[in-house]
Amino acid sequence: MNPSNIIEPHHQQIRVNHNRDNHKSITRKQRVMELLAVESPLTRAEIAARLSLGDRQVSYELTKLITEGVVTRTTAAYSDPNAAYRLANPPV
Repeated sequence: MNPSNIIEPHHQQIRVNHNRDNHKSITRKQRVMELLAVESPLTRAEIAARLSLGDRQVSYELTKLITEGVVTRTTAAYSDPNAAYRLANPPV
């Protein structure tokens, strides 16, 4: 049996977002914050497309970040199709 032909079980494969320096995976929340630090403001759809996430996942993370006061919305209404998001206190 050739070891190169063996497929590792799913739980043993290296995660795509694995940070090898400190062996911790980067969370979706951190990925959203890093993206908004570079590009801002962005809509939910833009964030989802850039991070290859689903709309529900992005919506969930944005809701948490807004509650924590880290992210703000550019419009008052969450359901506004023009709603975009940015960091509340962008890095200097």
